[in-house]
Amino acid sequence: MQETDQKELKKLIHDDTMDMDTIADLEKMISRKKIEKLHRYTIFYNDKRDAWYTCHPLDYKKRIQRKTKEALLDALAPYVLVNAGASLSMTDL
Repeated sequence: MQETDQKELKKLIHDDTMDMDTIADLEKMISRKKIEKLHRYTIFYNDKRDAWYTCHPLDYKKRIQRKTKEALLDALAPYVLVNAGASLSMTDL
C-alpha cells in the first residue's frame, strides 16, 4: 500500500499538481491528527482566556496551554509521537 502511495505522490510532484509546501502542510495535518488520536487526555478550549488546554502527557497535574489548537498539538508532538512511532501515511489523512 505504501509503495502505491509513494508512486502517486511522486507522480503528483512530477506533474506539478502538488508542490513541496503542500506536502509539508499535509504532513503536519496528518501528524496533528495522529497526536490528537493518541493523546489520552481531553483537549478543551476556554472562552474566557481564549486558550486551548490539556494535561501534560507525563504529569497529569500539570497543564499545557496554547493560544491555538495547532500550537497545542505541536507542543504535544515530542511526547506522543516518540512513544507511538512517528510513521505517517496518506491513509491517515
